[in-house]
Amino acid sequence: MTEDVDLRNQAALAVLHALPFPMVLWAAVRDEHSQIVDCRYLDCNAAAIEYLRLSKSELLGRRMAELFHGAAAETALGWARQAIESKQPLVLDDQTLPSAVTGDERRFSISMTPAQDTVMFMWRDVTAQYDSEQALRASEETLRVVMQSAPVAMNLTAPDGTFIRVNPAMSAFLGRDEPTLMQTTWQAITHPDDLAEDLALARAVARGEQDSYRLTKRFIRPDGSVVWGDLAVSAVRDAAGEFQFYIAQIVDVSELVKKREDLTRSQDHYRLLAENTSDVVLRVEGTRVAWVSPSVAEVLGWRPADVLGRPIEDFLDPEQRAAVLTAMRTEDSAPDRHASGQFRVLCQDGAWLWVDASARWAANSEQLPVTVVRLRNVDDEVRARAALAASEERLRTAMQAAPIGMALADNHGLITQANPALCDLLGRGSDDLVGLHVSALSHPDDRGIDDEMWTALNSSQASAVTREKRLADSQGHVVWVHNAIAAARDDQGTVANYVVQFLDVTQHRLAAQALDELAHHDPLTGLKNRRAVLEHVVTIMAQSPSPPIATLFIDVDRFKNVNDSYGHGVGDALLAAIAKRIVSCLRFGDAVGRIGGDEFLIVLHGVNDLAASLEVADKVRRAVAEPLVIDGLRVHPTISLGVSLPRAGDTPDSLIARADRALYEAKETGRNRVAISD
Repeated sequence: MTEDVDLRNQAALAVLHALPFPMVLWAAVRDEHSQIVDCRYLDCNAAAIEYLRLSKSELLGRRMAELFHGAAAETALGWARQAIESKQPLVLDDQTLPSAVTGDERRFSISMTPAQDTVMFMWRDVTAQYDSEQALRASEETLRVVMQSAPVAMNLTAPDGTFIRVNPAMSAFLGRDEPTLMQTTWQAITHPDDLAEDLALARAVARGEQDSYRLTKRFIRPDGSVVWGDLAVSAVRDAAGEFQFYIAQIVDVSELVKKREDLTRSQDHYRLLAENTSDVVLRVEGTRVAWVSPSVAEVLGWRPADVLGRPIEDFLDPEQRAAVLTAMRTEDSAPDRHASGQFRVLCQDGAWLWVDASARWAANSEQLPVTVVRLRNVDDEVRARAALAASEERLRTAMQAAPIGMALADNHGLITQANPALCDLLGRGSDDLVGLHVSALSHPDDRGIDDEMWTALNSSQASAVTREKRLADSQGHVVWVHNAIAAARDDQGTVANYVVQFLDVTQHRLAAQALDELAHHDPLTGLKNRRAVLEHVVTIMAQSPSPPIATLFIDVDRFKNVNDSYGHGVGDALLAAIAKRIVSCLRFGDAVGRIGGDEFLIVLHGVNDLAASLEVADKVRRAVAEPLVIDGLRVHPTISLGVSLPRAGDTPDSLIARADRALYEAKETGRNRVAISD
């Protein structure tokens, strides 16, 4: 049995030394007043040696003050003193300290576990994790600012047509506030006569047949009125090219359409000039500007006189010039031919402005081909799209590089992105995870924890919740994690999506279990130790002034004779066998502990009847009295028991003391019997 104890202690130490993060074991150094003034290194694991850049021989036996100085060492000593003196574990997350080795500011997660006059100090450098989280927040904030500040209506739309995110300009355009829009679809607010064409184009984008489309269509406001929008839709795909959602911009062209409908038919170029008075309109003959609308001054800063007669290429971005001129070629141009596109043009102040251009061909009075060009300022929309793309790329990069498992989920909790660290943690591919609800990753027995987390997020408007729970990997193995779910909300508090993180704490939990085993259980018998069983009594009696409890104090009769006659090995084996026999007589909810030497304490819970207590006591006495063979020796053990039930005003100490006195009476009156406290 001693070998079993050694093996168990060795296993616990092996778990601690196998931890992937640094661990050191300190012993308190006290002064003449018993005050803790320093700590001495007793043990450490390989991760600590690597982190501290010292060999094990340089570390063990040395005092902390000999090796490290400054704020980090003083703070660590203060934590150690607090844990040892309070006898309570100390867990500190996200602590900013200068590194004891390099001196630079780092972020740590700290765990202090005391035992007697020693403390186990574990730490994890989470600086990289913190930096990744900051990058993620920056990406999300950039995306939010882009959407909120865009001067035109913008939205992100799920494959089924529900809105993922809308901006204030979208709400103003459609006459609906953001919460109302988030409860509907773009199909529901589209004019029925325009729905079929829009659906066909959207499906083509989702299937990958094209990346974007543009359409002038009608939208229905809540009061039944119709507004016209110039709709531009693009696909957002993941790194593998899989469709994720739509991003759309809508320019209100209701006034333009109204003017178009009010105008009489005329030659194409005069009609185009009339219906685009708010844009820049040019008539180009050959390659030179023959006429330009006065709006060129407001949009581009040029006076019309500065533009007339000049080649159109003078105003085109050199990188785009050849493509634009090719599209504007007038040779063999049919009267109904038209073209469109976006490019940059030169402003009078030297800046470059993105415009959306459309061109139509007509004939002048000499029946020679001329080109009528409309330029619309879309600089804000183009820059917003570029900023959004940059934000999404930063977000993707941050997730890919994060050392912990991360996922993005939509506002329904369905995973839209999963990073490599999460795939490695679960042994599953990203394609297997996308589309699953976050709760589907949890161990079935921990689904209740998920329900509680989502309730906290949705009901209390909490920005984030963190819980420890289990996941199940692809092989069905349990992975313990710290699971954090943060809601990304807009200014109205509506959830746009969720950022979900999983920190693997399996090894940490195994280490904690090993320490708990050492701290609360007797290594010889496997029963609770003295401290644990006494704490059990205190807990039960604190719950009620008249707790249903009985205590049975046990002592092995003439146990010293066994040790003296056959040696401590046989004595230890006898105690372990007696412990098993005691446990076999108890019910679920009862407790038993070895409180020292050959003494045991049974706590019967839910029993306030003396007869029932005596029945259990006699059952235990008879079970122990059965002969047994140890190392070829036939042993006839007996025990004496003292029984006590609580009285008014009893404390845990007084209850157990009366059981102890009853035990003494049982031994004085012949042993191998049960006595009741007076």
